Amino acid sequence: MRRLKTPAFGTLSPTWPRPPFPAVPALFRYTRCYSPKKIKKSDSNRLFLATIGQTRQTAGVVFRSLVRFQPFKESIRMTMDLVFIEDLRIQTVIGVFDWEREITQTVSLDLKMSFDIRHAASSDDIGDTLDYKAVAKRLIQFVENSEFQLVESLAEHCARIVLEEFPVKWVQLKLSKPGAVRGSSAVGVIIERAENSQ
Repeated sequence: MRRLKTPAFGTLSPTWPRPPFPAVPALFRYTRCYSPKKIKKSDSNRLFLATIGQTRQTAGVVFRSLVRFQPFKESIRMTMDLVFIEDLRIQTVIGVFDWEREITQTVSLDLKMSFDIRHAASSDDIGDTLDYKAVAKRLIQFVENSEFQLVESLAEHCARIVLEEFPVKWVQLKLSKPGAVRGSSAVGVIIERAENSQ
């Protein structure tokens, strides 16, 4: 079989196999340097043109493989256990309009709290857990006696209570106000706060 000499890549064959992964950087340099438009379509170069087409196709396969595996590399993170409370409904005074200051409305809290549950899992002792019932009771007490105008203010204070009064280093809190907007089931805010954060 006739072999072709190129200044950038040495000896190539029209049946050149797919390269291993370490050859990918050189492969990309090769495909950028040689464009089919710059090659004269003579009899001696048609075979070389086919080789470049095969090389470009191979580069695409390798590149797609690298992109496909990239999210897996980025997903290697520290494991964090979460304790959650979902749809905790509380009656409170909330809103900016005059009529809202005279009634109570329902707000809903969804919380995700970081807590290492491995010790509790091995001891099977409730004393080693994050007591989500105590968290819920504390938030109910606070929200029922509050009179904030904005859901943003109420959410910020609730997150601060969780971080300061319980062994939680990170919390995600979703505060929903059902029925506040016509045509929507609920509106509100989702915030994330960490220990010692401003």
